[in-house]
Amino acid sequence: MNLADRIEQAARRWAGDIVLLTVSSDPDDPGGGPVTGRTTWQELYSMVIGLCSGLADGGLRRGDRLAVLMHNSCEMVASEWACLVAGFVWVSFNTRSSAAELTRLLADCSPGVLLVSNECAGLVGSVQIPEGCRLVFVGGKDWSQLLAAPIGGKGWEQEGWAAPAEDDPVRIRYTSGTSGKPRGAVQPLRCYDASVDAVTEVLGDPGRDEVLLQVAPMTHAAGAMLLPCLLGGGRAVLLDRFDARCFGPLVRVHAVTSVFLVPTMLARVLDRDAVAVDFSSLRRIIYGGAPMPVHWLLQGLELLGQVFIQIYGLTECTWPVTTLLQSEHPLSGSLDERSSRLRSCGRPARRVEVRVVDESGRDVVGALPGEVLLRGPNMMSGYWRAGRKSTGRASADEGDPRGLDEQGWMHTGDLGFFDDEGFLTVLDRLDDTIITGGFNVYPREVEDALSSHPAVLESAVVGRDDPEWGRSVHAVVVCRPGTQVDEQELKQHCAALLSDYKKPRTVEFADSLPRNPSGKTLRRVLRS
Repeated sequence: MNLADRIEQAARRWAGDIVLLTVSSDPDDPGGGPVTGRTTWQELYSMVIGLCSGLADGGLRRGDRLAVLMHNSCEMVASEWACLVAGFVWVSFNTRSSAAELTRLLADCSPGVLLVSNECAGLVGSVQIPEGCRLVFVGGKDWSQLLAAPIGGKGWEQEGWAAPAEDDPVRIRYTSGTSGKPRGAVQPLRCYDASVDAVTEVLGDPGRDEVLLQVAPMTHAAGAMLLPCLLGGGRAVLLDRFDARCFGPLVRVHAVTSVFLVPTMLARVLDRDAVAVDFSSLRRIIYGGAPMPVHWLLQGLELLGQVFIQIYGLTECTWPVTTLLQSEHPLSGSLDERSSRLRSCGRPARRVEVRVVDESGRDVVGALPGEVLLRGPNMMSGYWRAGRKSTGRASADEGDPRGLDEQGWMHTGDLGFFDDEGFLTVLDRLDDTIITGGFNVYPREVEDALSSHPAVLESAVVGRDDPEWGRSVHAVVVCRPGTQVDEQELKQHCAALLSDYKKPRTVEFADSLPRNPSGKTLRRVLRS
């Protein structure tokens, strides 16, 4: 069955069951926040089909873009699923984006409709809406009219309605722009099929007692867990925004079994009273989106047990590309052996090919670093507004090395290596490598060393111009609240763990690290 059929089957099978709970985070609430909505399968599916019909009657056709600016909500889920059913192309924007960024992205993707939640009304008021784009506020009059359109109305008849085929585009995901201008990765339906199958294989078949806590924005890859969990009969708790103070109470009150966290989220959860909180219902914590400091994983394994799963993927392909399973997070052994395994992001997922190549495009032999290349059914079809032949390596002025080549290999721009057991370790971005005195320094290993100091909450390492060494290693450190440490102590701490040329020459302290709307550290800002 295609995804449209699977969604319909689930809606018929569990029609009256609650499938989505929406929660507004509140650290003063004993349950982590009040439940603001309960949605049954029947209500969710009716909203999906209502959107399909209303959007089609309003002139939206297969391949046209449906843009959304919303926090996690049942309306957001319905808008994505409407694209899977009707063949519209879903473009979800980060609610933390600036008005200028949204204006540029809207001009680029030219959506026929932009759906906006009430919480984002103020932001969209400063955005330039493209000509021909219909602005619809969720819960308003236009929204009600969309959902009230007759099923099988004029738009459906003109379309000759059928579910999208596997190579039909259903989503555009914009790159984060950490290394250059954001570009829209076009994902066909097969990306969703591949991701649902792969996530289900990794997590196991979700049961009726599966409860997914969706704390990361569904605008990003974190939303990939929702569909397989719900199609397996589980339910999801949708949180409007992440607050570490709410995490424990939410897990306890809703008996959460699964959650996806980016490393910064996990660090903040573990930095709180993890020992005192009841996490007994948690079966798995999936993490990804950025390198995870080994220190935090070791602490998490000690406090919570073998519940962790690491996922590696890209904007250009639905995850998982590689997976470090729960059983591959060692609880015993030497510190060096455990740390080496935990730095890896696992083995390639089924049906995904992964290569590590040198500058000439030849496969690297042995555990030597090279660029990571990917190929499989979960890869994008290309970048938006770029022909297939021009979607390969981006030009130098774009500042982003990623893209598909003529053989379908995705050039990730990530630097990594395979060990003897087939585990992939991603070191850093190619352009983040620091060459100091002729030696390569990978920021991640310096950041891991810094993060192992008890006073360090997070850090970022960049190269700075140096008249003697060419580039020198510079660290920006955020300390844990209530702690103090000076530059010399951190240098000595790193000197005990790293080669001399890798330790920071200079250390700067900051209240926070610069990040883009998706939470990734902006090293280019630190370098400048």
